[in-house]
Amino acid sequence: MPPKVKSLEAMATQPTEEETQATQCVPDEQITQNISQPDDQTTGSGAPLETPPEHAESKNGKSGSKKLRATMASLVAMEIANDLEIYPYVVQRILDSLEKTAVASLRDHGSFRISFMTAWLRTWKARKAGEQRVFGRDVKLKATPERRTLKMAPTKSFRHKVL
Repeated sequence: MPPKVKSLEAMATQPTEEETQATQCVPDEQITQNISQPDDQTTGSGAPLETPPEHAESKNGKSGSKKLRATMASLVAMEIANDLEIYPYVVQRILDSLEKTAVASLRDHGSFRISFMTAWLRTWKARKAGEQRVFGRDVKLKATPERRTLKMAPTKSFRHKVL
């Protein structure tokens, strides 16, 4: 069996012996920097930082080879992560927790308020079927179920900052 021949591209990308020896040598300044910096990364609370996942899999179990379009929510999460210098998936967990809190507050109290917006539920009562006198005529009305609508409005301070 003849020996395998490497392609020209593969041979060109492999480092030479001199390059491998140069990369193995570590300058003294880098050694002192590594000693002065703590090896374990922790947050202010002392809990270690979690490393972000390397490859996120899509819902069907295949790794995403196609280019995915960034949604507005993910762009907002990235901006917050860059501003606070934390991982984007941590910001996403915070936003998920905020969403759960908002849903619970809306179900219990009917309103939810944070620093820049207010959300509340508007409810219309159910109506029984029957006759009603409208403009001097008797009109038959159908029964309607209870309706709820979610309304949101910016706070006054947020509105003044934007406009």
